[in-house]
Amino acid sequence: MRRCESMVPGHFAPAPSKPSPFELIPGKVIVNGSEVVQFTLSAENNETLKGFLIRLQAKNPIDEAEIHNMANMGFFKISDEDAQIQKLDCFDVPSSAITHVSNVPKESLDFPWIAPRVDEDTEFEVL
Repeated sequence: MRRCESMVPGHFAPAPSKPSPFELIPGKVIVNGSEVVQFTLSAENNETLKGFLIRLQAKNPIDEAEIHNMANMGFFKISDEDAQIQKLDCFDVPSSAITHVSNVPKESLDFPWIAPRVDEDTEFEVL
């Protein structure tokens, strides 16, 4: 899936401004393996959130093979009936990314993520 490699949405939306007008806030900072962490994605400065694409990956992948084989870390626990968020399977890893269902403006979204069983540096990027 091209979106997983480039982290660019498939509908050719313009890239967001830098720094991002959105904030991704974890419910906790220190996480044990397989623990559920609630995240909030919110717009700042009276902005609204219309679309997003989020995938957790290794902070500094060594090479292209690691990007494809080991880059996904953890998975998102989203119901198939969720009206605002849909799961994506990046690099054949189920529920390893999430994106928006519609572009109806929102101020914030909450969603759960399940931590991996490994201990590595991780970072989220909001596009």
